[in-house]
Amino acid sequence: PETAPRTAAKEGFARNVADRINAMVAHGDKVAGFVIAAPAPVMHDIRAHLSKPAEAKVIKTLIKDLTNIPAHELHGHFDIPATGWVLPG
Repeated sequence: PETAPRTAAKEGFARNVADRINAMVAHGDKVAGFVIAAPAPVMHDIRAHLSKPAEAKVIKTLIKDLTNIPAHELHGHFDIPATGWVLPG
């Protein structure tokens, strides 16, 4: 069956995100973990393409579309204690 262009673009984007995470983990980059935020369908596609080692580095997922949130407001959407992130201050 033919895939709609929008669906193909979403799946391609999710695959690219997963591939980048997989590469960072596989190449020994010092990554303690990842927090991933994405709408549910995109999150599903990202997680479906993560390698086992990369999947083990996922600390938390946030099922939410944050594409229209200004960069300076993004930190407020994450549970800082759960991630261990320290806000600059």
